[in-house]
Amino acid sequence: MTPCTVAGGVVTCNLGTEPAGGRTTIIVQLTSTGQVDVDDTATVTSATPDPNLSNNSAQDGVRFIGVADLALTKTDAPDPVVAGTNLTYTLNVTNSGPSAAPNVVVKDTLPGQVSDVTFTPSVGSCIGGIPGNPLQPLTCNLGSLASGASASITIMAKVNASTPNGTILVNNAVVSSDFADPNNGNNNATALTTVQARADLVIVKTSDAPTYKPSSLITYTVTVTNLGPSDAQAVVVTDNLPDIKQAVYLSDTGGCTKSGNTLTCALGNMPIGTSKSFNIDITVKGNRGDVSNTASVGSSTVDPTLANNTSTLVVTVQGGG
Repeated sequence: MTPCTVAGGVVTCNLGTEPAGGRTTIIVQLTSTGQVDVDDTATVTSATPDPNLSNNSAQDGVRFIGVADLALTKTDAPDPVVAGTNLTYTLNVTNSGPSAAPNVVVKDTLPGQVSDVTFTPSVGSCIGGIPGNPLQPLTCNLGSLASGASASITIMAKVNASTPNGTILVNNAVVSSDFADPNNGNNNATALTTVQARADLVIVKTSDAPTYKPSSLITYTVTVTNLGPSDAQAVVVTDNLPDIKQAVYLSDTGGCTKSGNTLTCALGNMPIGTSKSFNIDITVKGNRGDVSNTASVGSSTVDPTLANNTSTLVVTVQGGG
């Protein structure tokens, strides 16, 4: 038998001589990368006259159903992340086929503790959602993804500076397409990120003059600034007043409490970039010489730079008057 040939989508098979009562079977194999209906008509002819032409053709059809095994993975960096700094998510979508996956869509529900979201898909486009709202996730339409192909999405977001230390950020994402997926177990990805709060507090103490006469009033100004990157919680200033032999405490504007020769001033929470100042008034006694005063600041939030948490000011009491 002469092998079959294919031309223009038509398969032609030369069967030679078919004896009376004989049977020859021809198997035609088809494949498709997409979901499609295929209608097929076969006809038979011979050089020998055929008294019944009505049974010389046959029709049938086959439906190719699209099936695409999509998988989604996600990474987060850095982990842990410091509140007030950027967090990057990288999502990867792969199609293990066997069909090309049309209209691939990734939906990512970002945690409610992030803002300033940017996104970059390797293909297609994304629409930003609302962090923390599962009904309005970040949605990326990646278009069609061939069998064996992959695509990625990079998402950058700023963790809110007010996020408490130890918070776990939960990010859930899911991938789908218009074709059935034989394995839905790999269509979801979750990233869990631990938040660390870090606030660099700076304290500076100044006075209204560098030198004073005996028995005069000294007004100190204490200024605390939060350089971040996180909000500082429960900020407290401790001021070790000059020895009572040198000066007498009068008052302050910081709502401080005095115990012995120490002032404790609760400033509350301080968002990143904010400053708080208050005054302390003392009266120097008649002794001449240097008067030293030291103030320090602390917080329940970890401070990465302790060197600027203390400020000492020395003023001079001079004779005269």
